Amino acid sequence: MNARRAFAAAMLAAWLASPSAAAIGTYRLQDISAGGTLQFSVGIDNQGGVLAESWHWAAGGYYTSPATGVVLLTDPMVPGVPPNTVPNTPRGADINAAGVITGTWYPLGEVRAFRYTSDGGMRDLGLSGVEGNGTDDAGNTVGRFRGGTGRDYFVADPGGNLAVHTAPVALAGIAGLRNDGVIVANRQHATDSERPVAGLLENGTWRDLATGGAYSSHAMGFNEQGAVVGMQAVYSDMAGIPIQHAFAYTPEAGVVDLVDAMPWLNQFSTAAAVNEQGLVVGYGARGDMWETFSFLHDLSTGQLVDLASVLLPGTAAGWTNMYLVDVNDSGQIAGWGQFEGNVRAFLLSPAAPVPEPATALMMALGLVALGAATRRRIR
Repeated sequence: MNARRAFAAAMLAAWLASPSAAAIGTYRLQDISAGGTLQFSVGIDNQGGVLAESWHWAAGGYYTSPATGVVLLTDPMVPGVPPNTVPNTPRGADINAAGVITGTWYPLGEVRAFRYTSDGGMRDLGLSGVEGNGTDDAGNTVGRFRGGTGRDYFVADPGGNLAVHTAPVALAGIAGLRNDGVIVANRQHATDSERPVAGLLENGTWRDLATGGAYSSHAMGFNEQGAVVGMQAVYSDMAGIPIQHAFAYTPEAGVVDLVDAMPWLNQFSTAAAVNEQGLVVGYGARGDMWETFSFLHDLSTGQLVDLASVLLPGTAAGWTNMYLVDVNDSGQIAGWGQFEGNVRAFLLSPAAPVPEPATALMMALGLVALGAATRRRIR
């Protein structure tokens, strides 16, 4: 057997001999706050670029990535708008896989939607009284009108061509736009404006998600496979008042109340985002002191872990009260928390897996086989 075949055989044996690895591995934390400039992460693209915010009133939204560094969303300024009319108050709402951002800004007291790319800067979408809520992977933007009946919304293509539509229900908020044109959103309850109901708006038709009789529901994140995650209010058996549970919806399973898998929870949890591989991230509180925690949940396996159990030792020293808000298709997670008492944005990246002992042994045997075969060939 030649060296290449010997090595391949050993590696195959190692793979067959090793137990299946856990779907959720360990994570390494990186402070991306630029020394405290960025406090809150909002979203993440597939290159690890993060949409973030500063809580300073004059700063607003930023994009930060290894390629661009930290960039204010109004730098360069909005094309066609005089610089002195552009306050530094854009608020990004969503970022797609390629790094296209949409959000809302407030020139001279107006409310307007914008689209941002790192190569083209910030672009006003041309309507007053609207907010930018989401963007699909092609760069199409969706947003809703503030005020009025609550039914009006718009969709703009990457070139800025914009069409206004009217929904059959009053919209309480829009979570985003899927690549197939379906809008994931929340409608107002027919008799109670404080009770949103999660659902899908497709070709002008609204459909409530089947949320298992919850008092209310709020969609926050989704993927292209039809999964939707968020929070829903259910009644407490003890107090008789609504309490908030994280949920995950899939077309196959319907709504799954994630609290069933988290017995340490008290009355508050939220599922914030889900990637294309079905990894859900979220946050909540537990215990009598309402201790903040974040969690990761794998839709395909049902595995659910506390973030604290998968952070590499030492990488998160000094961090507390951590919130996970978005996850990309490489498993990188954007979040924010407190570092030594100060609010800062962070990025979590999957750490290289450590081989199981049996796998490590078989790999070593494979290397021995490779060396032996090489010696035979030299002789």
